Amino acid sequence: MRIFRYEFKKLLLCPFLLGLLLVFAAFDVVMLFNDLSPKYYNYDGIYPAIIGSGAADEGAAEYYLSFRENFSAIYDELDMNEIFRQKMALYYPSVPPESAYYKWAQKNYMALQERVEEIRQTVEAGGDFYPGPAYKLHKKLCGLLSRSLLESLILTALAMLYLMDFERINAAEGLVYATKCGRSVQLKKMLAGGTFSLISSALLFALPLSVFAAVVPMKGLWRTSVSAFTLTEPTTFFSYPFVTWAKMSVFGQLAASLGLCALLVIITAAVCAGAYFAVRNSYLVMLGAGVAFLGMLLLPYAVPAGTMHTLSMMSPSVLWYNSGMWFIEFDPARGKWFEAATVALWAGIGALSAAAGWKRFKRCGI
Repeated sequence: MRIFRYEFKKLLLCPFLLGLLLVFAAFDVVMLFNDLSPKYYNYDGIYPAIIGSGAADEGAAEYYLSFRENFSAIYDELDMNEIFRQKMALYYPSVPPESAYYKWAQKNYMALQERVEEIRQTVEAGGDFYPGPAYKLHKKLCGLLSRSLLESLILTALAMLYLMDFERINAAEGLVYATKCGRSVQLKKMLAGGTFSLISSALLFALPLSVFAAVVPMKGLWRTSVSAFTLTEPTTFFSYPFVTWAKMSVFGQLAASLGLCALLVIITAAVCAGAYFAVRNSYLVMLGAGVAFLGMLLLPYAVPAGTMHTLSMMSPSVLWYNSGMWFIEFDPARGKWFEAATVALWAGIGALSAAAGWKRFKRCGI
């Protein structure tokens, strides 16, 4: 425990890491104010109209009533099977309808159509929320998560490698790792780095979320279903409500997304530790991590549509890039609970790489 505290203290007293944390936090707040643009969006004026308060601004109340009239019937005509055909023709025209891949994707959208029928017949569809096309709050909230997640992954990699490579950089490897007991210090480093990563990531998410909650009145709206027609937002060439695989409130999706982000931070820490044990050089690992992240992000564009295309999308890079559409229908190439399957796969990769690296290091040392 004493060694763990010393290693954790190294991270707390590292000017570069703390400075980067402050820069990221400041950047997030500035970007969030820019995204929300309170001077352009009348949150305080329309919020009473949303919750049915008599104190609503007359113009805002009329706009909200008009919005509900125009969009309230959107689920009556929503056909996920037709959306599937349109998206396959637009994104994957080379996939033949008789192929197993096409039929697998089609089966997913048939299940989504059943979900649409469920939404249509329950109170999910009619929840009150800020008018989607005008305010696009879901996109703004997910943009916040996307920035904070990328920053957390960068900070996690830097913190882990800073600790793991500390002795080599300071020419103390021979002294510290001469014995099996000395080599066990690396295990404490992994635990300290992982703990620091989770704490710093929590701060990077908590600050902008607090600003969001302070700027946008949300009392009573967190329970609204993500699939409510009021959250309808344009996405690329399509505009229809967010269809989730299971009933999920705005708060529920946010909580699930934060949990997914925490797992991605832990996976990053584990993979970095395993890579360091293999290379023994933090600079090379960081360079390799950057190249790998970008490579995995671009890989799906180079793989033809099919099973391998879906597998190529199962990476932390693609997961980060699509963070605004977690647990929601988005791409025919993504199956049911694509995010959970991706995280489970990489959790196994991270655990195996860290365990194998640690076992080899403990046995061989320097």
